[in-house]
Amino acid sequence: YPDRLTMERAVRSAVVIAGYPWTDLAPEAVGLAFGAFTAARGDFRTAVLTAVNMGRDADTTAAVAGSLAGALHGESAIPPDWA
Repeated sequence: YPDRLTMERAVRSAVVIAGYPWTDLAPEAVGLAFGAFTAARGDFRTAVLTAVNMGRDADTTAAVAGSLAGALHGESAIPPDWA
């Protein structure tokens, strides 16, 4: 993908279940979280913000994306101003 936004849109298009008005689908949240994490190349702040900006079940998606980035980089990945 040429940039993160293009990747984010592609992931969202592939994962979001069309016609389902509620946002509480675990497969969708996990897919969006992994997409945000991948688009952010594992960067904690970028992964969380990307997940939130994808919408849908944004709090769950951001929590999972942040957990993935934290597991990869450890506690130091959390920005000091977020702790």
